[in-house]
Amino acid sequence: MIIVIRVLLLLLPVVGLLFWIRARARRSANGEFSDEDVKHLRLGLVGLVVLLLIAGIGIRMTDTSGGEGEFYIPARVENGKTIPGHFVTEDPDKKPDEEGTAENADEGENSNDSPS
Repeated sequence: MIIVIRVLLLLLPVVGLLFWIRARARRSANGEFSDEDVKHLRLGLVGLVVLLLIAGIGIRMTDTSGGEGEFYIPARVENGKTIPGHFVTEDPDKKPDEEGTAENADEGENSNDSPS
């Protein structure tokens, strides 16, 4: 779905250029646009804005960049297979101690460093 939306966004400038070329070709001999041409131009611009809004909402809804409190684990190779990057809800760098609390893990390491 996201690929379709991105391709449509890439094609929007081409569609705008085609509308502009068509409007220039339909201009009357005295260089003025008729009322019907102005009406079509306005409808085309409104349609373009609506299409951009829909595409933006679609991209936002299909965004997989992780939420608040999620941590990214980068892609890695294990046993010759590539594991793709993904998001997890726990911090992978925190190592819980015996009681299961990550805050006390650093304190336990520091107390072992002092000579007895």
